[in-house]
Amino acid sequence: MLLLNVFYTSTYTLLLMPLEIIILGNQSAFPGPGKHTSGYLIKTNEANFLVDIGSGIVGQFQKYISLQELDALFLTHLHFDHITDFHILIHGIDLHVSLGKFNMRLPVYVPPGEKRRLIEFCEVYNTAKYLIHIDIIEAERDFSFKTIKVKTLLVPHYVPSVSYRFEHNGKTIVFTGDTAFTEELITFSKNADVLVAEATLLKEDEPSGLLHLSARQAAIIAREARVKKLILTHLWYLYPPSKVLKEAQTEFNGEIVLGEEGTIISV
Repeated sequence: MLLLNVFYTSTYTLLLMPLEIIILGNQSAFPGPGKHTSGYLIKTNEANFLVDIGSGIVGQFQKYISLQELDALFLTHLHFDHITDFHILIHGIDLHVSLGKFNMRLPVYVPPGEKRRLIEFCEVYNTAKYLIHIDIIEAERDFSFKTIKVKTLLVPHYVPSVSYRFEHNGKTIVFTGDTAFTEELITFSKNADVLVAEATLLKEDEPSGLLHLSARQAAIIAREARVKKLILTHLWYLYPPSKVLKEAQTEFNGEIVLGEEGTIISV
């Protein structure tokens, strides 16, 4: 009877395990000293996956899980600050396969039409031979990964780019990726528990026409979508974080978190 209780208690605890978002890298295209570009680890009761894999992210995620515990990689787009460590990852997988320590094909999701371009990048850097260990999948608008429901939204950026919406056990996380402001993101983010939004720009930059969000615009999306928590990331290292936060607070009265590296958010 005791063993049965332990089994049911363990199973119940596993099912109720919250989603965790771990900020591995929070910088925009040029990181500040000791910082890393985009990378986020999501942990659920049945899977661990990365959203983007910028500079230094392979070393960063191994603070929390081993390579063998990584189940998937979701890429928002193929700019280098979001994929720099992809080559290191697939080389590392190849080494672990040769040692008998990695025995799965890692699914890697990319925006529609970008599979060929990712392969071409690998051909240029002589890492294409390692692609035998992964499956590059062009993300559909609506699909499932294990028991996680995934939705994507094509967003305006300089290259094909998607936002991701992950739904699991009644909880929802949205990642904007890199994007200009668009009303579609409000609908896409509706009632999310957490919105992880880029905040590259300040209000003064908005007239520039750059295809990025300001902290203020990220906050407008959060407010209009009625999200519970806003995490600001993809920060330009020359802008004081306090100013970024202050501009977001002018538009959103909910909880706002500056996504510093090492921040863990339970959902």
